[in-house]
Amino acid sequence: MKLFRHLAALVCVGASFGAHAGNLLTNGSFESGLAGWTITGGGSDPVSVKNYGNSFYGETVLADSSVSLSPDAAGAKAIYFVDDVAYQTLTQTVTVATAGSYSVGFSTYAPANGWANAHDAAFSASIGGNTIFSSNISGMPITTWEAKSGLVNLTAGSHDISFTFTPTGAAGKDLVIDRVYLVAAPVPEPETYAMLLAGLGVLGWARRRQSKSV
Repeated sequence: MKLFRHLAALVCVGASFGAHAGNLLTNGSFESGLAGWTITGGGSDPVSVKNYGNSFYGETVLADSSVSLSPDAAGAKAIYFVDDVAYQTLTQTVTVATAGSYSVGFSTYAPANGWANAHDAAFSASIGGNTIFSSNISGMPITTWEAKSGLVNLTAGSHDISFTFTPTGAAGKDLVIDRVYLVAAPVPEPETYAMLLAGLGVLGWARRRQSKSV
């Protein structure tokens, strides 16, 4: 039980590394529709904003429930990629004031009705021309919100964050995304480093005691 308490303390210290400022993206949760975003590629089913509920070709999709690092709360809307043949992109240009490390992420959900279709679709995300995520939808969990996140180094200036949806045929798989964010990665204060090092020392001591007692 003591070991679990030490681990919990380390988790609390680690959580202080994850505190972020506001979202640098405009309308990252799509509560204002497509404001701030640009779509290319139409097709018979253009990229669209949908209200949560049964508006996803009759399937009910509930609001993003993933453990996301986004500073935005899950709202009432999300983006729906659903076309069977059209190459589609969703893009926003964001300007960062200073060069440095930034945290970027978003949430994905593969609906069951689309996932059951025979044809696959590829989905990727990039920022500043660098791919930060790429996967076939068949490789994603079905009917489960999943948060994607990572760190990127950006120069000061403007960068495009883009999502690309590439279906392979009809009928194909589709995807819902929400809570897109870009935030400056926090720099831990010296006290945080000290707490983490102390916690690691205590954890090592506890493990040594536990191994001796076995």
